[in-house]
Amino acid sequence: MKISKTLVAVGASALLLSTLVPAVMALNGDSSETEIVKPSRASIESFNHVDKLRSFESPNSLSRNSEEEVNKTLRQQTSYLKSLKANDLIETLGELALYDETNFEKYAESILPILYEKWGREIPLEVTNIFADQTYPQKMRAFFLDIAANSGEQLSGSNIEQIKTVVEDKSEDMVLRRYALLQLKTENVQEKSTFNKQSSINLNGIFEDSSEPIEVRSAAVTAMRRLGDPNFSNALETMAKTENMNDPLLRSFLTSAAHAKELDTYFDVVKQVVAQTEDQEIFESAIYSLGVSGGEDAVRVVMQMKDKFGGTAKDIIRFALLSNAKQVSTLLDSPSDEDKIMAIKASEIMHYGEVYGKIKEMHANSQNSEVILAAEQALENMDPNDLIDPNKNGKWGGQ
Repeated sequence: MKISKTLVAVGASALLLSTLVPAVMALNGDSSETEIVKPSRASIESFNHVDKLRSFESPNSLSRNSEEEVNKTLRQQTSYLKSLKANDLIETLGELALYDETNFEKYAESILPILYEKWGREIPLEVTNIFADQTYPQKMRAFFLDIAANSGEQLSGSNIEQIKTVVEDKSEDMVLRRYALLQLKTENVQEKSTFNKQSSINLNGIFEDSSEPIEVRSAAVTAMRRLGDPNFSNALETMAKTENMNDPLLRSFLTSAAHAKELDTYFDVVKQVVAQTEDQEIFESAIYSLGVSGGEDAVRVVMQMKDKFGGTAKDIIRFALLSNAKQVSTLLDSPSDEDKIMAIKASEIMHYGEVYGKIKEMHANSQNSEVILAAEQALENMDPNDLIDPNKNGKWGGQ
């Protein structure tokens, strides 16, 4: 069945509007609302609900000058969605996942509050079971996993088994497998040590399988880290071996650990990666992770390795230093002349105009010829008015 794409323009707005409608205006569901019957593929492909939503469109509803018509259409579409039973809304989600995958999240985000009103926030198990059913479109399956994982309750044993089924099936879509693995985090599972003992999901096995996509292996490592899997330290040691220094898996591990504020535990590994890898992308990811994690030691490593790859990684070097501007400023006051020289050079790279006056004083008062020389060179290339603007982001999030 061919369907006009006009619903994308009007329908998406209609669904978003539903989130603004007070809950008291929603129709009450009857006792059958929680009785979920999985819609068939044929019923999803019928597009009956999409057709009904489109039927509310008037010939003028897409005109810029017909705001009244547009609003009328929005109200009618919203009213229709609220009149549906929960199972019909699930069918609608299936239709929309097939009809307009790109905008599915917009539709789903707005239908979800209506579903919760029907269920009374008691999520039927049959709904979350949709995730493991390949009958349904991928976006729809991920949506129902989201419901299970972000409902405020821990994933049930059934949900964990569904995740196991999906992540261990190599015929499944890689994106969906990765997404499922990333739901395995502390707030979504029972007490971590109990989970690791009882769960049958072999995260380490996925990580060690070199035939697996990098994205899936990376998500398995992330899940291991989040859950305190006892095999995580072994995985880390494996990745830190010299022969693995160019493994793309390192990139996602390093950035993931940095954003989780857990990189300090693995600082020595990061230093080793920065020094040994011959892959510039891995090097840049490691420098990025140092910038995100921060600290004086991170600044030292960045400055030690700033000229690796012939200085072609200057953008990420500058980002890492900009992310640690306060640490650089502190190092300018270090009793160590070596730290002072490093901080002066870092300030020059950053165009750190805020410390121009401090460097000028160091140039005038230092008794160390190397400090004086570094300060002189920095002052020649710095502008006291060149202040760091945190809102002016470049390629790597710095200036």
